[in-house]
Order: sequence, then structure tokens, then C-alpha cells
Amino acid sequence: MRRLLAYLENPSHARRVLAVYWVLLFISTHMPSIDMGEDSNQFGMFQLDKTIHVIAFAGLMFLLWRARLASIVWGDRASNFANAAVGLCLAVVYALVDEVTQTWAGRDVSMSDVVAGLVGIVGVFLMVTAAPPRERANTTTVMFRWLAGAAIAFFIFSALMPLKREWLQSFSQQVFQPWDGFDKAGHFYYSIFLTLLLAAASPAGVKRPAMGVFLTILVIGLSGPIIETGQSLTGRSVDMADLYAHQVGLLTAMLALTVVPVGRAVRMRLRDRSEPDA
Repeated sequence: MRRLLAYLENPSHARRVLAVYWVLLFISTHMPSIDMGEDSNQFGMFQLDKTIHVIAFAGLMFLLWRARLASIVWGDRASNFANAAVGLCLAVVYALVDEVTQTWAGRDVSMSDVVAGLVGIVGVFLMVTAAPPRERANTTTVMFRWLAGAAIAFFIFSALMPLKREWLQSFSQQVFQPWDGFDKAGHFYYSIFLTLLLAAASPAGVKRPAMGVFLTILVIGLSGPIIETGQSLTGRSVDMADLYAHQVGLLTAMLALTVVPVGRAVRMRLRDRSEPDA
């Protein structure tokens, strides 16, 4: 792996690998013979095809970033953020086009596949544009860590709380489900809340911001299927729509977090312009 990463440090090498990878990715998503159909549900809530989409499009985004396509136009003036931003735009557009064009091969268009692909793309973008490491956590980071721990504990308790008693069922219906679909909105908004909170808590430490992004996506991404699976053991219903709402919330929060590196890049650009030439 280290040799591969060292090889990809050279943009020319990365562009060659990107060309081959992109062609193979297109072929793999447009061949009816590899459509896994119902087999994609062989792991229950942990759908294999969604995991493949996350990894495949994360790989595409990583290679687009390593290829430094912005440098082709702006040369050495192109920053790390510029190269990552160009890769993000190309990867997002391709993810949408790729899913739509699958109809040509007789395959179905799936928004859940699009969401999974975008999670991988945006996740890599956030990792490669993460804030610089800091020496120590400040008071705000510590506060967010306590809040994240409390929020996650409440989420697990409320999601796995058995509803076998009649009064608990009545309470849940009156408070959490006053109308059809309210629980889906709850999954969506709470996923956004947990993602932003955990990201602000620097789960891997302030010295490893990129790893913190990875852990945030991993924890929130896995918590959805884990909770839904656990609900089957407590007598509660298991709903794929709940999982979808959870993953869309995760993606929405990740997209919101892209504002951070954008603001940082703009601020650095303005600072460079304001500084007099030496």
C-alpha cells in the first residue's frame, strides 16, 4: 500500500491509474451480469452493494485528487483545495450520470446507490482538505466531546428501547409518531445532528483531523444499520426507509461540512492578496 501511495504521488502516474480505474468502474456499473439484485441484501441492513458503491467512488475521488487536474490549468498556483474541489465536482457529476446511464444496460436507477457513492466522494474530499493539526484540544472541542457522548447514548437508548409494554407503545406513538413518516424525519435530522457534533468533537484527536473525519463517517454510517438490526431484538420494527433517511442525513451533514474547507481556502486567498509582495 505504501508503494502504491508513493507511486501515486506523481500526478502523471495518478492520471494513468485514474484512466484505467475510471474505465473499469464504468464497465462494472453497466454490466447486467454483475447486477447483484436480491443478493445485495444478503447481509440484512448491511447491504453489500451500497458498501461497494462507497468504496468504489471513494477510490475515484482519491485518484482525481492525486491526479491534480487543477494543476493542468493553473500550474503550481493550484492549491491542494483547488485540486480536491475539481475532483469533487467531476466525481459528483459522474456519480449522477453513471447511475442514470445504467438504464442503457437494463439496470434500475437507485437513489440509495447515488447516496452511497456521494458519501464516499464527499468523505474523501473532507479528509484531504481537513484542517491542519493542532497541538491540544481547546475548551470548545472538549465541550463537543461531552455533548457527542451524551447525544450518542441518548440515540442508542431511544432507538433500542423495548416497546413491549402497552404504555411505552402508547407513549412512542403519541410523542414520536404523531403522523405518518415523522420517524423518518427524526432519523434524518438526528443523523445530521450527530454527524456535525461528532465531527466537531475531533474523535481521533486534534492532531489527526483527517482520521477524525474518517471515524465520524464510519461511526455514523455504521450506526444506522447496527441500530436497525438491534431493534429486531427488542421487538421493534426494522425499516429500510429509516436506514435510508439516516444515510441521507449523514450525506447532508457531510455536504454542510464542505463549507469549512471552502471558507478556509477563500480566507487564505484573501490573505495572500492582502500581503505585499516581498
